Amino acid sequence: VDIFNEKELAKEFHNAFQSGFASSSLKQVAHELNFENLLLGDSQWETREGGSITLLCLTCQAGVSELLHMVNNGTSPDIIVDGIVALCVDLGIANHVMCDSLIKEVEPQLLWILENRELTANDVCGMVLVGFGCHTNNPDRVWDVALPDVPKPPVIDPVLPEDGSPVMKVLHLADTHFDPYYLPGSNAECDEKFFCCRAESGVVEQPEDAAGKWGDYRNCDAPEWLLQALYQHVNATYQDLDFIIWTGDLIPHIVWNTSREGNLEVIRSSVKMVHDYFPDVPVFPAIGNHESHPVNA
Repeated sequence: VDIFNEKELAKEFHNAFQSGFASSSLKQVAHELNFENLLLGDSQWETREGGSITLLCLTCQAGVSELLHMVNNGTSPDIIVDGIVALCVDLGIANHVMCDSLIKEVEPQLLWILENRELTANDVCGMVLVGFGCHTNNPDRVWDVALPDVPKPPVIDPVLPEDGSPVMKVLHLADTHFDPYYLPGSNAECDEKFFCCRAESGVVEQPEDAAGKWGDYRNCDAPEWLLQALYQHVNATYQDLDFIIWTGDLIPHIVWNTSREGNLEVIRSSVKMVHDYFPDVPVFPAIGNHESHPVNA
């Protein structure tokens, strides 16, 4: 879709924020960019042609420019947030529950950054979407790290230990993402798209849409009994563990609907499960990006 330049896109976003609705042209751009798959981490974006990358960067810059304009003109935070939510829904990025919850969850940080940092749209898009080919040439946002003028040490091949040397047996747990509300038979193809398999995930329209008992490969996380079965098997099979490394990400992926107490409850339950099955094994945990509220905070 090569129908917009940056000025035209900016006008489209201005009208959309004013009305609360995206025009058919802006929806066409959103369809071309496929925002839903973009948020899901679509690997095809890595091989997209330059035209799509350019359109993504221009669209981002136009939208952020309008946001910055509203902030600088003293627009009420409620109006700004409501406008973002409305566009999120109208452009088909996600449903109202996800758009409203996620945007309002990050609202304090988002508005503080927009109000207290001298940002340009090019800065924001160049940093947030750098992995998708957008860039900023602002030296305050992009910098070079000067490495010391010291030659690299010579490569020394490691020496393998001799046969019969002492060994340690280590269990590495990662990304357990325990969902205490996982429901077998619930809808795994739900309207929220990014997280399903709960009672509130809607009606199961086709038998194949139902979530399995032991989890589901679609946008769902691990039920308690799956983790318990995993730990029970490991405990029975490897009774000589020396220690456990647990590298975080215990919280389910419903990042738009978390809370401090909710995250703590999942952490407590997850820790109790590991302790119940490995009571005498030392555990060395690390915090993942999902443990905080909001996520990545």
